Amino acid sequence: IGLFAVGHLIEDLKGRYKVNESVLKYLESVKKDILENIGRW
Repeated sequence: IGLFAVGHLIEDLKGRYKVNESVLKYLESVKKDILENIGRW
């Protein structure tokens, strides 16, 4: 459910910033954090 809710948003941002490796790494860490902590919401 978490990935369904935010996955498309993160993928859109990754497409916009595909030339910036540091932003891509950050977005992956955000996605991972959301998925790991979705139960807290």
